[in-house]
Amino acid sequence: MNQNQIYVKIVDSLRKHRDGGLMVLSSGINVACVVSQLLIHFLEKQFNSVILLNFSIAQLELIDTFLNDYLIKNDLINNGKIQQEVERLGKAISEKRSKIYKQGGIFSISSQVLMQDLLIQALKPDAITHIIINQCHDIKTKYDYESWILNYMKLKRPQIFTLGLTNRPQLLQFRQNAHIILKQLYIEQKLPWPFNRAEIVGFLKQNDKKWSEFAVQPSKQVKEIQDCLISVIDECLIDINLRLGQQIFTTQQIIQSNEYQLITQLIKKKVRFDLTRYQIFKDIFQIRKLLFQLINSSPAQFMYSFYRLSSPEEQDSVWHIPNQKIEYALTTIKRVAKERFFDIRQCPKPIEYQVQSQDQLYKKEVNLEIKFNIHNPPKLNILVQQLEKIQSDNHQRVWIWAPNQQQVNQIQQFLGYYFLMKDKTNIMNQLNYFRMTLGDYMIKDTEDKLNEILNGKVETTKQPKVVLKKKSNLNQASQDLVVLHSLYQELVIFHTELQEQRFQMLKDNTIMKRNYQYQLIPQELLNLNIQDLGEKIDDFGKLVTFNEDQIMKNMTISINCLDDECHRLQYVLQSKPDHIFMLEPCNRFLRELLIINAQAKIYMIYVEDSIESWKFAKEKLDEDTAFDQLIQDETIQKKEDPRESIKTVQIDDQENTRHGKGMDFYNKKQQKQIIIVDFREFRSEIPSRLYFEGYEVQPCMLKVGDIILSNKCGIERKCVETGDFMESLDKRLDDQLRRMHDTFEYPFLLIEFSDNIQFNLSSIQRIKGRKNRTSVKLHKFIRRYPKLGILWAKNIEETIKLITKLKQTLASEQPDLKLFKNANKQNLNFEKVDFYFSQLEQLII
Repeated sequence: MNQNQIYVKIVDSLRKHRDGGLMVLSSGINVACVVSQLLIHFLEKQFNSVILLNFSIAQLELIDTFLNDYLIKNDLINNGKIQQEVERLGKAISEKRSKIYKQGGIFSISSQVLMQDLLIQALKPDAITHIIINQCHDIKTKYDYESWILNYMKLKRPQIFTLGLTNRPQLLQFRQNAHIILKQLYIEQKLPWPFNRAEIVGFLKQNDKKWSEFAVQPSKQVKEIQDCLISVIDECLIDINLRLGQQIFTTQQIIQSNEYQLITQLIKKKVRFDLTRYQIFKDIFQIRKLLFQLINSSPAQFMYSFYRLSSPEEQDSVWHIPNQKIEYALTTIKRVAKERFFDIRQCPKPIEYQVQSQDQLYKKEVNLEIKFNIHNPPKLNILVQQLEKIQSDNHQRVWIWAPNQQQVNQIQQFLGYYFLMKDKTNIMNQLNYFRMTLGDYMIKDTEDKLNEILNGKVETTKQPKVVLKKKSNLNQASQDLVVLHSLYQELVIFHTELQEQRFQMLKDNTIMKRNYQYQLIPQELLNLNIQDLGEKIDDFGKLVTFNEDQIMKNMTISINCLDDECHRLQYVLQSKPDHIFMLEPCNRFLRELLIINAQAKIYMIYVEDSIESWKFAKEKLDEDTAFDQLIQDETIQKKEDPRESIKTVQIDDQENTRHGKGMDFYNKKQQKQIIIVDFREFRSEIPSRLYFEGYEVQPCMLKVGDIILSNKCGIERKCVETGDFMESLDKRLDDQLRRMHDTFEYPFLLIEFSDNIQFNLSSIQRIKGRKNRTSVKLHKFIRRYPKLGILWAKNIEETIKLITKLKQTLASEQPDLKLFKNANKQNLNFEKVDFYFSQLEQLII
């Protein structure tokens, strides 16, 4: 593959720096490809162990692919001395990991487990030659595990090679933490690789790789709706900025950023007001989604999405704000959204409409009819035109990439209806959305209103039918309601008949038998030849495939929304498409295809002057700005001594030479103070903070307690923010405190708050809607366990101060690890623990 030309040059630039460095890659440069090339270089040299941190499963699989290709190409596949793939150690128990480490090789492991293995000496620091840290843009302080590992390793093996990797330069620039990363990883060199670097530009010119762009001009109606949605965001931001007391966000930032980026900005600026709980802040991102749906979905589908979002139950929602500008904008959107899809207009001859309501059939002649304006999203029309254009006698493999699963489903349905059912305007799908819009929102709860309109104007008979007087006149709104009710009932009947006859129609390939005389439904819908689309969908429901000749002759069409760069590269290598269609502009994806020099023809379809084109331009501008600042920053990073980051433990010197204990005290001061920490506490910053306080941290699966300071003193730590404290109050905590009370002379329950939670009991009094009498339960624990002491910490910093004070006074003696080690539970599956807490972190964010 020609992409090696770029990655070989990247690795060559890295080999000049023996200690490693911070490598910042442009979006589109695959981290896994860089690491693969670097590992191939290591395979050619002698090394003991290479540690990979923070690599995803997809990245590791891609690395394995390139390693195997290299071994096969060089006829080394049967060489037992050369590792053929990265060893994943997440599932291995500690004893097995220790044996694997001794063999040497390339290992992928979580930072927490690696630190534990180093502390318990399952892995000797001398055996590690290289550490490669991915996603190093997330490193913020010395208490991060990556920083802790590098401090520990630099003390034990100063010459270790350290490489920090990121292909998110915007995050580095946004967080302004490049200098922090250099400091914490004990490296000096920044190695930027922007996309406009000479080596990349020369490579692209040499291959002369081009792509085709198809820019769609938005219609006047789309522009009008877009302007109204943006004006709603403007008004919401005025309200938010007033609450914050300062202008934090602009409309441009909201449109071009996601929710996570904005919340990160709030944290960076230390805004105390919790916007994540503010309904209008949530609504802004729903409106942002509508901006994408406006240009990607059909008029009927957008109308359904808009009505669904504009009917919330929350009274503090933006849809209920008494703001004239917002009310005008929403009214305009409703009007224009209807006009995009249908219009109720005058007709020369009166039409008799029937409306079924409360078991009675109302009839009325009105001079109105519905005119549908059914059309496809312009991007899908261009897609079909290009598919028909590239069709030939030779077999063509087509990959259609969409940004999300919703669009994958839409494209799948559109192509099937268009080519198999000859539904050129996707009318069946659009009228189905219109039926749901009518039933759920537009005529919802209007039967009573309709009856009020018609009551007093009817002649009742003994028959179930009620015929309206011909002379009775209805106003325009009432006539519209009659027409919409009648249309909705026809659509419901049609949908019911379709469901009842669908199996037989698919079996016989026949047109639906009409048991009802439809007046309002378009004739083209009634004449459709219903067929099974016959697409194949993978087990995960994410890849849709139409096989050769299924919808187009000599053409296989696959549709997916792969968002991981490694998955996309693997897919290109395996499926080898001849044509790649991008249904939304994406800098990262386009660059990936250019760098690997994919042989496929690339087509980019997008809407001009829309949220997707703004986002596309902003991403490129942000990355260029980030690299410019990174390169221009010539601040010389002084390489720190790792010993300077660790404090010296102070021991209380109450014992003095008058009692003949001077030598014992001297030996105690010279000895490293030990604190035993339960494996599960390594999910927090407690172990790393204790390490940098100067203590020797010993990981262990404890039988009792979370932190052991001495044989006489132990701590059960409960964190309020994670919910551990409240969840354990009912039963588990009582059992834990009982065992603590029976084991230690000085047992402590430590209740830790955080900066995000007020430091008082009232902030944790209610959980899941029920009041917990926390103080009463704590009082019972104190009476039941007289030796128990309760410690309160405002945050994790206060927790460390309390532990330090106890270690200096009550617990100055060293703990005996053998007394507290739980041999039966020593071997933990840390992969499940890490996965659980990564999911928890995403939910919190």
